[in-house]
Amino acid sequence: MISLRCCATFNHFAALIIIAVLLLLPVHAGANVAPQQSSHPRFHLEVAPGDWGGVSPLQVKQVLDWVAADLIATVGLQETETLQLTILPRNNVPRVLYERGVNGQYLVHLTARGDRWYQYVYQFSHELCHVLSNYDHRELTNNAYNIRAADGNQWFEEALCETASLYTLRHLGAQWQQQPPSRNWAGYGRMLEAYAEHILQQPHRHAISDANMHEWFSENRQALTDSPYLRDRNEVVATHLLQLFESNPELWHAIVYLNQKKTVASESFEQYLQAWLEACPGTEQALVERTIELLGPGAGITGKERRESQVPFSSLAAML
Repeated sequence: MISLRCCATFNHFAALIIIAVLLLLPVHAGANVAPQQSSHPRFHLEVAPGDWGGVSPLQVKQVLDWVAADLIATVGLQETETLQLTILPRNNVPRVLYERGVNGQYLVHLTARGDRWYQYVYQFSHELCHVLSNYDHRELTNNAYNIRAADGNQWFEEALCETASLYTLRHLGAQWQQQPPSRNWAGYGRMLEAYAEHILQQPHRHAISDANMHEWFSENRQALTDSPYLRDRNEVVATHLLQLFESNPELWHAIVYLNQKKTVASESFEQYLQAWLEACPGTEQALVERTIELLGPGAGITGKERRESQVPFSSLAAML
C-alpha cells in the first residue's frame, strides 16, 4: 500500500490513466456475491427503486452491504438493535436525513449512478460514518421548511467521515485484491485503491505538515466553526486522521462515543473534546488524545492523568 507521505508525489496523470482504464473493465455486481454479506446481524439495508443509472437496486445493495459490513466491523459496533437503513437515489448531494423513515430507519441519499461502484463506496462510507458517530444526537431546530442541527463542531465530524470514505476505499480495495467477493469483481480492488489515491494526491491535502497543524488549526478554527462544509479545510484534517487510523485501526472504536451529549455541538471545541473523552471507556480514549496531539499542544497528559492531577480538560482552550 502506498504510504500517505508518498501520495503527495503520486503522479496525477498516471492516476487518471489507471482510473480510465479500469472504468473499461466489465465489472458487474452479480449473483455470486457471498450471501452472508446480504444479511448481517448488526444492520439491515434496503435500496429503494429509482434511477440508479442503468443498474438494479439489487446490484447497488450488494455493494453497499459489503461497505456496511466492513465499516461496522472496523468500528466494532456492538448494538443490541439492528441498524436499519434505506438508500435512495437523489440528484442533490449525498446525505443522511435527520428525519427517519416510517419504520424508524435512517434515510440515506446517494448521487452515485451506474456501475461507478467506487463512488458508491466513497459516498456511503461517509454517510454511514455520520450514523455511527451519532450525528442525530445534536440539538435540532424544526421549522416549517426543514430541520436544522447545531453545527458548531460539525466540521470535525465531516473530516472524520471523509476519513472513513478514504479508509474504506483502501481497506476494501486491499481485501478485494486478495479475495474479491465474487469472480465478477476480480480486479476491482485496484479500482477502489486507484480512486482513493486519485483523491489523496490533491495538493491541498498535503500542504500542511504534522508539525504545522497546530498553527494551521489556530488560523482556521473560526472558519471551520462557522461553516462545517469547507471541504478543502476538512480534507486537510481528514488526510492527517487517515494516517492515524491506518497505523492504528483500533482508534475507530472511539467514534461511537462521539456526540453523546446533545448540547455539545454548539459548545467550544474544547468542550466537545471533553464530552467525547468522558463518554469513552478508558480503553477507547486514545483517538481523543491523538486528536489533541494533532491540533494542539499539551496532549502529553492522558485522560486518566488529567483526572488524577485534577487538570480541567477545558484548559485545552489555552492549548489548541
